[in-house]
Amino acid sequence: MHPNNNTSNDAYLSDLRASFPSPASRLAWGGPAETPQTDDPVSLDDDPRTSFYESSETVSSDTNSSTSADADSLVSFYRYIGYLPPLNASTLELLKQVLSDPGMGRTGGRINPTDQEHFRVGLGERNVALEPCHDTYLEHVKSLTAKTPEALPENRRQIRAWTLDLQKTRDDPLESVFQYTIMMAMIDRHRFIYGREEASQPVLDFAVKQIWKCPPMPSRVLFDPQPRGLTQPKADLALAFRQYAIFQRKSWQELPNAMRSLFCYEGQATGREARVFHFMTIEGKNASDTSEYEVALLQNLNNASQSLHNMYELFREAGDEHVRTFFDKVRFFSGVSTSKGIKIRVHRACRTTDDRATEQRGQPDEVPAMYSIVEGYPLQFVFDDFFEASGPDFTREKVVDIFEKIMVGYAIGELWGHLQKAARAVEAKCLEYKKNHGKRLWRGVEDYLHCDPFTHQLL
Repeated sequence: MHPNNNTSNDAYLSDLRASFPSPASRLAWGGPAETPQTDDPVSLDDDPRTSFYESSETVSSDTNSSTSADADSLVSFYRYIGYLPPLNASTLELLKQVLSDPGMGRTGGRINPTDQEHFRVGLGERNVALEPCHDTYLEHVKSLTAKTPEALPENRRQIRAWTLDLQKTRDDPLESVFQYTIMMAMIDRHRFIYGREEASQPVLDFAVKQIWKCPPMPSRVLFDPQPRGLTQPKADLALAFRQYAIFQRKSWQELPNAMRSLFCYEGQATGREARVFHFMTIEGKNASDTSEYEVALLQNLNNASQSLHNMYELFREAGDEHVRTFFDKVRFFSGVSTSKGIKIRVHRACRTTDDRATEQRGQPDEVPAMYSIVEGYPLQFVFDDFFEASGPDFTREKVVDIFEKIMVGYAIGELWGHLQKAARAVEAKCLEYKKNHGKRLWRGVEDYLHCDPFTHQLL
């Protein structure tokens, strides 16, 4: 039966409700009751799929009071027959974990970025500062010039596309719409990644919503009786180097497997070139939800500290001279953007107070004092504000110009060379070890966690 000119909405919905099986009849023929009574700690309200259930709109403005129950019935019916949004593989895997171990509860056994209070605590356990700290190196980065050619007709076309896409994201304020349009336009990949004629192969690459599978960085919680760390990074958009832009193909397999896994954040690729050493992440959020903006800032602190840790281990393996370069010149960038604007920060690793030379104290960019997480691991992490644009200043010209400084001026112009030099030193170290010992150099995950992952003991 369908509503028509002779049938009111109320009558139609009444007939529809009557066609649904009652809770009692569902039990009679094997279906689940509307509200099951159980001692299981995971109740219907705890169902991890709840956030994915579609909500039903009221049928008309003059029947609001009478249709709330109808909407509830529709939701229950949709849930009962499985008429729900599709779940991706990672969500299904999480459901399996939670259902097999209800003790994981609502959090899924992890500290999620949406749990802002505990996520901030977790960042502190990793020596990540939550307040900005002045970075004198920023003036140098801002002074970098890298003008990648763009023909005038193409420039005009791109500006028009930016304007229309921006209006689209404001009329249709879903995160995904913004992420697939404006956020991708920011990195101008056809010019900055694919269009650089001086390189036979692109130096940079980008990743969309890829989980970082590399071993976690050190944290004080690793020594707790029941450690609970932060979630793996999974940026909306990440910029990285291509594997063989940094390492020589012929030497790659001579590196220890644990070392390679640390450098390939998303996992070592099989039969193709992987991404290594991500230097920027961007989170695109809904402009109307301010809480999501704060969550994105925390996500970026997680991303930045993990990436800087991974880079540090490369420079540490390369030797003291390279470690000095790491502290002086290696930076990570992060952005949070909505259809209203963008905020970009620059992150760095600094020496902890117990590892800092006395003569360094009192410098203009002195960082807040923190002790080392474990002996021999001297990192703490700070950030400074780099760029911000909103309203009428949120233009393609200004945003793409700042990304050109980051991607071409800094990443290709400077960071690439530092990483290459360190990589060559590490390759030579591994080859020398093999020559002298007849086997490959060994490194385990514990060497980069700075503790035993199974006993939680210091090395």
